Amino acid sequence: GGGGSAGGAPAGSVSIGGATVIAAVSGTTAAGGSAAAASHTQLRMARLVKIHGRVYLVVRVASTSKSARIRIVELNKRGRKVRTLTSTVATNRNVRLAIPLNRRVRIADVKLA
Repeated sequence: GGGGSAGGAPAGSVSIGGATVIAAVSGTTAAGGSAAAASHTQLRMARLVKIHGRVYLVVRVASTSKSARIRIVELNKRGRKVRTLTSTVATNRNVRLAIPLNRRVRIADVKLA
């Protein structure tokens, strides 16, 4: 899937369980020597959006490849890792991912895998 109300600022926030969850964008360029680096892959946007009561992660990856792998690290309010997910997303378009979020998660950190 993709599209929707995504676009604009590189990071957004929504309220889950009374707490704010922030989508942090870091590591916007790929590690040297990786397949992502060879195809000039860039993480352009990562934000959490709330649609009909469900929380989705909307990401956009710019690349010359058709798809790219991203790593999503969920952190709690103390910065401790709750869960790590990897996903393959289509590039050069906004992709909406339904990622599992529980009440402990406060930050979703997105990087290129």
